[in-house]
Amino acid sequence: MTRFKCRGLAFGLSWANIMGDSFSLFYAFNLWVKVLSGEKIYAPETSIIDRRFQNPNPTVKDPESIKQVDPVGDLWITPSNKKMVSYCFNLTVTDQMSPHFPANGDDQIPVFEILAGIIWKNIAKVREDPEPLTVTIIRKDPNDLKPIRSIRNSQMISSVHVDSPVAEATVEELVRCIERATDERCGIDEIGGSCDGSLDFIVYGAKLAFMDLSEVDLYEAKVMGKSPESVYCNVEGIGEEGLVVVYAAAKSEERVVTMTLPEEEMERVKSEFKKCGLIAP
Repeated sequence: MTRFKCRGLAFGLSWANIMGDSFSLFYAFNLWVKVLSGEKIYAPETSIIDRRFQNPNPTVKDPESIKQVDPVGDLWITPSNKKMVSYCFNLTVTDQMSPHFPANGDDQIPVFEILAGIIWKNIAKVREDPEPLTVTIIRKDPNDLKPIRSIRNSQMISSVHVDSPVAEATVEELVRCIERATDERCGIDEIGGSCDGSLDFIVYGAKLAFMDLSEVDLYEAKVMGKSPESVYCNVEGIGEEGLVVVYAAAKSEERVVTMTLPEEEMERVKSEFKKCGLIAP
């Protein structure tokens, strides 16, 4: 924790685990803030039942969403051969996203999937060799694997692969592929357990990764009775394929996107975003 003269407080946390669960981190952070505010909370216990994931895809080979790296020792961050830079922007769902995806009756617009499809397509236009045909999707488990009154990983790590050029695909085609992403948690868990912690792997940026934090209540935490006016999320130490994080803005009709890519690609990707209306020209 870092306390500032303006009475602000910064809280930082690091972990070295392939299956690092950001959703449980935010859950724990919100509980911690309640404790600081003097509220009484219920502290769940660690589950004593089998914590291994049930494999929903027994025919799937080795997971594509992780990558073994050279030993990092006590550094915890993998050295990169490319300089990675971040760019953050807000967008309005109705104005900047709806034009890219046809409305289907009363169906709710899959905001994260559309955003991932638009960004994936535009990065593919810039990154021609090799084109990112495989991406990783990181999001909250829709079935919520946490047992009652216990703590368990609730983050889903999935892989999406297409065989045709992404830059030429429609956003709708990419969205449908993302919706059929293959859950790879069981394979990752097995690899992590088999090496007994002696090998180092990365998930974020091993392949171009998209992380959906839309379901996390980033404004739940209250300090001195006040909620955050704005929230910024990013992940450091990622692989060279890059990471896109999508999360809620203070206004319900908006989303925030934090994108981390190789420096040589960033300006060209932003230029593509301007052409398709994702960011202002």
